Amino acid sequence: MKVKKRKPKFKSILYVMFWLLLTGTFAGLMANQASRYGHFNSELKQVRENLEREKKIYEQLKDQRLYYDSDAYVEQLARDQLGYVRPDEIVFVNIAD
Repeated sequence: MKVKKRKPKFKSILYVMFWLLLTGTFAGLMANQASRYGHFNSELKQVRENLEREKKIYEQLKDQRLYYDSDAYVEQLARDQLGYVRPDEIVFVNIAD
């Protein structure tokens, strides 16, 4: 007895090709989304690092502003730029320069 080989039906080949195409499309979309997610994740990390750096700069500037508003800064400025001294201080001048 001879066994006949069945020829694949056109519909079944079409279904297989459709599912392969659909699976490939979804795999490509998933790979694209994973790539974009990684890119956005690294960008978010960079933005957070920039934010932390800017917060540190802000705190330094805030401290500096508080110092500029203090009497100690005004006194230092008067001594350095205007040459003021306190009444009970003795001033030594180097005339060798």
